[in-house]
Amino acid sequence: MDHTYVSRSRTNFDRQSPTNRTINGYGVTNISFGMELPTRVPTEITLFARNLFNSRGRIAAFAGDVVAPERYTTVRPRTVGVSVQASY
Repeated sequence: MDHTYVSRSRTNFDRQSPTNRTINGYGVTNISFGMELPTRVPTEITLFARNLFNSRGRIAAFAGDVVAPERYTTVRPRTVGVSVQASY
């Protein structure tokens, strides 16, 4: 298991810029469980969940104007899966 925290940040070094936005901090937790299978070919199977708590952390912001609203890029949503690796 691992957890990453990104603290509050700004989108621009110039605090007076009209396009400067503050992005709040966020955390992402990942977890995985794996095991080696006792087979003739060495095989490992892993179950994983990335962004376990489905954080909606913003990683980038783009200033809006009269025509277009502000836009944000967020962290990847929760992903759950299985990985299988075999060595020949």
